[in-house]
Amino acid sequence: MFLKIYKHSFLAPLKTLVPLFIANFALAILGGISVRIANTIEDNVSLATFFGTIAGLSSVGLTGLAFGEFVLVISAFKKAVATDEAYLTYTLPATAGQQLGARTLSIATWYVIISVVSIIATVTYSAFSGEPSFIVDVSPSIELNPEATWIIIEVVIMAIVMVASILLHVIFGVLLSQKLSTKTKTKSANAMTVIIGFAEGFVLLIVFITLVVGLLATENSAVLNASPHVIIWTITVTFGMLGGLCYYLSYKMMSRWLNLA
Repeated sequence: MFLKIYKHSFLAPLKTLVPLFIANFALAILGGISVRIANTIEDNVSLATFFGTIAGLSSVGLTGLAFGEFVLVISAFKKAVATDEAYLTYTLPATAGQQLGARTLSIATWYVIISVVSIIATVTYSAFSGEPSFIVDVSPSIELNPEATWIIIEVVIMAIVMVASILLHVIFGVLLSQKLSTKTKTKSANAMTVIIGFAEGFVLLIVFITLVVGLLATENSAVLNASPHVIIWTITVTFGMLGGLCYYLSYKMMSRWLNLA
């Protein structure tokens, strides 16, 4: 049953996402070509500005599409568990663990696919523009010694835990909205969900970005001492605990609805 739920959850947003993926690459090609043309005709200010504007709008469009694709995946999850379709969902012969696990894995799979598509589209944009891809070089000031390598591994682990935790926050927020909407007005429930379910994940994301930028941008290699290890693992454990709490509460809510069904 786990695989059946996963398959159904994975396929639900597929028809909508495929055209958006095509639009991603269309915008990437259009934007890249526009950059190349704008650089070629720099003397013609009007045309260069026109094509530069198209390139800028294409870049913004790529970001907007990626965000919209993420939202669509969550919307498909919400449709299955927090709308009229939820009645059919909760009458399936499946446990709360199977329901929550399969749907969480499906969302995570789509997030990976969307991220890969976005990266490929960005590379395509750069390829058609004739300019090198945007790469931040943080290595000149820090030698890649064992200590620096371990820091990088720790940051990667922290990033994975962070993404998983934020994903679980979002899932918890959707389920919380459904729970609250039975007792309060829908708009109030959604507002409370954003504050409780999403704001915390956003704050953690800001902390993560600030920490990584601070570690990698420094010109003093002495920063790679015991202190970053403590900070990184403290945030990693915090992410993990909060994500685990969100999963536990989501599981409890689903279990209750399955019993009621």
